[in-house]
Order: sequence, then structure tokens, then C-alpha cells
Amino acid sequence: MKTSLKKLLFITGISLTFHIVPTMAQELSRTQATHLLADTWMRDPYIVIGPDQHYYLTYTNGKMEMPVWRSTNLQDWEKLGEDYNMKKLSYFQNILNSQKELIEERGEAKLWAPEIYYINHQWVAVHTSNLKQSSIITSSSPEFENISEPMKQEFGLKHDPSLFQDTDGKIWLISKCAEIQQLKPDFTGFIGKPVAIHPANRKMGHEGCQIIKIGNKYVWFGTAWSKDTLRKGTYNLYYATADKIEGPYSNRKFAGRCLGHGTIFKDKKGNWWCTAFLNGDYKSPTEVNKGVNPNIATSMNKQGLTLVPMSIEIKDNDIVVKALDTQYAQPGAEENQKF
Repeated sequence: MKTSLKKLLFITGISLTFHIVPTMAQELSRTQATHLLADTWMRDPYIVIGPDQHYYLTYTNGKMEMPVWRSTNLQDWEKLGEDYNMKKLSYFQNILNSQKELIEERGEAKLWAPEIYYINHQWVAVHTSNLKQSSIITSSSPEFENISEPMKQEFGLKHDPSLFQDTDGKIWLISKCAEIQQLKPDFTGFIGKPVAIHPANRKMGHEGCQIIKIGNKYVWFGTAWSKDTLRKGTYNLYYATADKIEGPYSNRKFAGRCLGHGTIFKDKKGNWWCTAFLNGDYKSPTEVNKGVNPNIATSMNKQGLTLVPMSIEIKDNDIVVKALDTQYAQPGAEENQKF
């Protein structure tokens, strides 16, 4: 088995200083958002804690690659690399052959919305693409240098796929904002048919879904533009709750402005966060909260990674989610849904 340079340096204790963002002196604020990795273009940032208690970050980078970064503290990030890209898929040529017209329209293949997890003693990644094919891959390492394809091309098209492992060990795929389907423990296939879920009062959104569990409650997050029309207003995060993963779910509730397709995750101290990124024309948070043009996509996040402190609490036998940075906490005047 080959040993990569970065693995060798890691094993021998030599620092990869050419990949590490300079150290920050103080802890992240729990009242204001923190902006990091300003020189890195990204969308759909996803953060998870690995078995080594490091934070792992991946995101859409506009290419065929899946970048992976690592941190011990959410502030100092070391880039592990971009070892996995769609060209490594055994069926990549099949994708190209079947999507020639789409390639002429959209150009080369692009990997979208990657997410990585450590489940059942292995690393697992899911992603979609601009060529009507999504993938699920596994690896022994978070770099995904050597991959296995438990479902190969049969995984099909799953818009913004996300995984959730329940407290009973069952693994669920969430996609298409939203459809859920149980996966086999070894990821080689599905168990049962897909089940459509939806808030009690309306559509959740169109992408960027995630499910977490708080106590006995399932909390389903989804993404939509504030005007319920693509690239109109701000790109927001919403949620609904249920007692069973299949539902029925509550009415759609507001989770955060400009937090669309963000990761809700808990840090090693038990604090909740949401990732955020630039999607639309940038304006300062003050400008955004004074009002936005409802016909223009507007964001209060700069290029790079933004971490927004969150509160997720059980109240009156339900879950209440809110952003602790008040700039993100309230919907705008242009919001279609009234909260």
C-alpha cells in the first residue's frame, strides 16, 4: 500500500506548515459569526468530528474534486488534499457517454455538495454532480485516496444526498428535499422504498437537507430562498420536527437567514454551530437586515467559511432552533412565509 507524502509527514511528526492557516489566539465567539479561510472559494461546507476528535471539512469547490481539511479547534485548518475526484469512479466513462448533450451544455463534470462521515468503522462520502449522477463511496481514511464503490452507478441521482445514523444504528439517506430511504449497513443497497417527507403546512425547500436527533425528536433541516423562487432574496435554512423519522413533521420553522445548505453540527464542547457561505451578491449584515431587493440573490457571508453559533433546545416537548448571532436570527421583510 502506498504512503502519501502528507501521511508520511503526519506519521513522522513534521508539520504541513504550507497548508495550515495561521493560529488565532482566542476561542470562537458564541454571540457573533466567525469568518475563516477567506482565500478559499467554497459552497455547501460540511463539518463532522472524526474518530480522532479532529474536525473534518469538505465543500463544493467548482471542480471534480472533493477537498478535505482538518482542524483540532475549528480555527486552524490543515488541508489534507483533494485525493478523490469523480474520475476515480469505475463508471465515470459511463457517465460521460450517457450525458454528452448535458456536457455540451454545462461543460466538464463538477462534483457538488460532498459530505463525509465516519460510520461503522469506515469513512463514507456522498455527493452529487452536474451530470445527473450521485455517488456513495467508502474509504479507510478521510483523504479518500483509495475508495470502494458499494453501490456503483446504481446509487443513481440523489440531489444533495446526506446521511443520518439513528440511535438504533439504522442508516438513512436524505435527498431531494426531501425523500428518505434506509440503507444497508454495508451501503451496498437500500432497504425498502423511499418515503417522501414534508412539513405539515408547506414545502420545505429545494435542496441542502440534513436530519439530526435531539432526545427523541427528529429535526429535519432544509434550504430555500426567502422568496421561494431560485436566487430571489436570501438563501435561508428552515426546519421541522417529528417524533418518527418518517413523520408526520411539524410546520416549517425558521432556522437562520443566509444559512442555506449549512451544516448543523456540535463541537467537542457540546456547542451547536451552523456553517455558512457566500451565495449571491455580498452585502454587510447591517445592510442585509435593513432590507434586500427581493429580485436579487443577496448574502451577508463573505467568500470562505463562516461559522455561526446556534442554540438548539428542547422546549415544551419540541425543539427550538435559533442563531445566536442576531444578524442571522430573523427572517427578512421579503420573506414569503410569515413566522
